[in-house]
Amino acid sequence: MKSVMKTILVISREGENPDDIAKMYAAEHEVETHIFMEKDKADGEKYLEYARIQAALYSKNVKSILSDAQKEYLYDKAYEILNMSGDDYFNQITQENNCTYDELGDAYTKTNPIAYYQFPKCYQDNLEKTGEEAPFSNPFKLKDGGVAYRAHFNDIDWSEMHNYNREVYEAAWELCVEGREPEDMQEKIIKEQMKNREDYFFNFKNKEEYVDYSTMFFTFGIATSEYFIKRDELQESEIDYIRSFYDKYISEITDNPLLSIYEVRSL
Repeated sequence: MKSVMKTILVISREGENPDDIAKMYAAEHEVETHIFMEKDKADGEKYLEYARIQAALYSKNVKSILSDAQKEYLYDKAYEILNMSGDDYFNQITQENNCTYDELGDAYTKTNPIAYYQFPKCYQDNLEKTGEEAPFSNPFKLKDGGVAYRAHFNDIDWSEMHNYNREVYEAAWELCVEGREPEDMQEKIIKEQMKNREDYFFNFKNKEEYVDYSTMFFTFGIATSEYFIKRDELQESEIDYIRSFYDKYISEITDNPLLSIYEVRSL
């Protein structure tokens, strides 16, 4: 599936390097050689993967949140796996993971088993040197009026990070989707800026979904030295994940950790 740009939030505490934490979950991070799959267990692993896909496809909760493209991909993947021999499955999946083989034919790899993304990059150094923001990710807005891609929790102005400027996005939807006429100069500017991006609105079911997506603080995942959190795409819709992100992960922070925004490529 196509790799796309995402953001992750790295939470680090005293003595922890956020770059080291970000690397822990990156695909290009090599780990010690470890067993990937035993050759004589390939048949069982094949049917386990097939069963997982089938369970997802025929779960009422899951089917309701999958797009048609996701369903088609999973149907095709299940059909491909079912019609493979155990040896073919073993060869394909071990080659995809750059495995080496021992004298018994068992597969070993240095591939990171907890990889969720590729090429993490925080733009804090670039922001400090050039004053330029990142091409994709938005910085934190700080209580002192500045911006940063790396800041302590208590220095961030969360009132400007979460549910901020909802009325601007509500107006954008009304102007571009509902066809309302601009009422003042600001609305004329909004309509002019968005006139070549009207297809973007088709990604959302309604105005509320568009406004929530545009104003609520969220990232693709959260990385700490102990764990990585991301949306379970087979259990939770993207908009539900976004709507619950702040209350579930940000408002619960009670100390003052260092927070860093990284751009990553999804796998």
